[in-house]
Amino acid sequence: MKLFEHKRNRILALILFWTCLMGAMNLMLIGTNAPPGFYYRNYSHIVSAILLTLININWLFPRYFQQKKYGAYLLITGFILIGFMFLHGVIEHFFFESGPKPPRPNSDALKPITSRPPRNSLFFNSIRIFDLMIYSAMVLVGTVLESIQLHRRQEHLAGLIQNEKLETEMKFLKSQINPHFLFNALNNVYTLSLIKSEQTPEVVMKLSEMLRYMLYESNQHRVSLDQEKHYIENYIALQHLKDDAPLAVNATFDLMNPQEQIAPMILIPFVENAFKHSKIEDTEYGWIDIALTTTGETIDFQVHNSIAPTEFTKDPTGGIGLTNVRRRLELEYPNRHRLHISREDQQFRVHLSIYL
Repeated sequence: MKLFEHKRNRILALILFWTCLMGAMNLMLIGTNAPPGFYYRNYSHIVSAILLTLININWLFPRYFQQKKYGAYLLITGFILIGFMFLHGVIEHFFFESGPKPPRPNSDALKPITSRPPRNSLFFNSIRIFDLMIYSAMVLVGTVLESIQLHRRQEHLAGLIQNEKLETEMKFLKSQINPHFLFNALNNVYTLSLIKSEQTPEVVMKLSEMLRYMLYESNQHRVSLDQEKHYIENYIALQHLKDDAPLAVNATFDLMNPQEQIAPMILIPFVENAFKHSKIEDTEYGWIDIALTTTGETIDFQVHNSIAPTEFTKDPTGGIGLTNVRRRLELEYPNRHRLHISREDQQFRVHLSIYL
């Protein structure tokens, strides 16, 4: 509970608890002809509870128990408890047990008292042992509550550190995507500018939209599925404009809810990988099939592409894309995604399912 996150509130709660407990015991003694000493004993226990709570929470627990000096904590706490027991015995003996002396009898028939009646030990008797048990319970309750709160603080701090690490890793992975895309896109614009293509302005416009999405939208935690789809469409259109001949790219989108949220830039690495390995612009029979569908609470994304018989690597760093997206999926959708990648019969297949 947030109420007990502050030490002051925990101290007040413990003091209130022991005060109410001792007060309730006094109320139970009303009408039982209990001697006044019982009431005084409970009142003194309230004062002891306040002092022990303050000493334990403000000094003993943070200085010894929290620092894992358990031996010193037990030893010092034991001395303090015994000291409280002795002090309580002295106060009770001289202030609560002593009273007016009884009147001397006038009868001469009474024999003089030659010996004192037996007295209980001032420090070691059943009452003192009971006091020690009460004081030990006061310290134990405070220590247990502080230990629980300390454990919760440590868990919260560990969670913050873990989240910060994951956030840092996520930003790093996204930063790896951006240069990879810029390298490919600028190559496309450069190629078109060399051949003085009339499509260059259109390419620049689409590239501008994609950069805007990357700079402003991809920094968000989630974007709409429609935005991600539009980015993929622009990317495919950009690839089409690279060559005068039509490319065998088939892309289908069937979204039940276009506003469904998804992690930004999580799908495009698979599309980039398909264009890279299919060599669709360099081979006669290259092809790519892309399908993005949603059914209920599931996003289904499939990319199939051909593989050139004599595959060569244009981008030696292209492997970063799939490695990064695997890690991003683990961070963004832990236990809520399934990724299957296979390469067989001169085909490269990717099937990703994300469970929202």
